[in-house]
Amino acid sequence: MRNFLSALVSAIAIILLVPTGLILASWNAIPGDSLYGVKRNFEGIALAITVNTPIASALSLNFTDRRFNEANRLFAKSGSTLGYSYLVEGARGSKDLVIEKGDTQGATQLIANIETYQKGIEE
Repeated sequence: MRNFLSALVSAIAIILLVPTGLILASWNAIPGDSLYGVKRNFEGIALAITVNTPIASALSLNFTDRRFNEANRLFAKSGSTLGYSYLVEGARGSKDLVIEKGDTQGATQLIANIETYQKGIEE
């Protein structure tokens, strides 16, 4: 029985190691990086898992904030505005989710965030 438990724990560790490694490796990816798609896919999975929970709106708003930071980093690095397209896409997705959930607090936060994004882009 001890060998079985040891093998089971080892198998679980190996199974979790790959996604964990990919998440960590892609954490700071920006549009155009090879791991950016991995990062976005994991975010999509997280949203899909939480879509029927109260944290879905907050998670979506967090991902939209990430798009803003990525857009600024990409623009500073290469002058590319591609990241801003992802920001707009993310903000629209957050808006749709906030409306679907009837989350007035999330809507207020999204409006404030968009104002912050606009000021940041103008600077």
